[in-house]
Amino acid sequence: MNLTLLTIFLPLLTIATGLIIAGFYVSFTLVVFPALARMDDRSASTFMVHVNRYAQRPPFLSLFFLGLLASTGCLALSIVHENIRISIGAALVLSGALLTIGVNVPLNRRLEQNSLAWAKYEPRWIRANAARALGSSLGAVLLLSGV
Repeated sequence: MNLTLLTIFLPLLTIATGLIIAGFYVSFTLVVFPALARMDDRSASTFMVHVNRYAQRPPFLSLFFLGLLASTGCLALSIVHENIRISIGAALVLSGALLTIGVNVPLNRRLEQNSLAWAKYEPRWIRANAARALGSSLGAVLLLSGV
């Protein structure tokens, strides 16, 4: 694959995966957590543990890591080409993946191990989820405007 094709392909792949993953994050904000708020803490915790286990399967993980790789490659290439708009967009999409790895997944593991109470888990997870949804969405939109 030549460099020109790569400079077109990576931003498009980053946009596509960024928007799909952002939609996944937004669905938690709009649907999952409002429904969990109507449940008792133990039931909400148990449900979330099941959701997190289910997410750790090849279909979602493939999409997630494809987006992580695409946004990383897009960011590197845009820095080399000194394209600030593409760099910022790719970095924002990448931030969603990094927040997932650095905040949401560790919170999920602590919840599953019963080392974090639902009352402490929920607000932290919601804040991190909002940040990753916003970063991924804004990044994809910025990339769209710069492609």
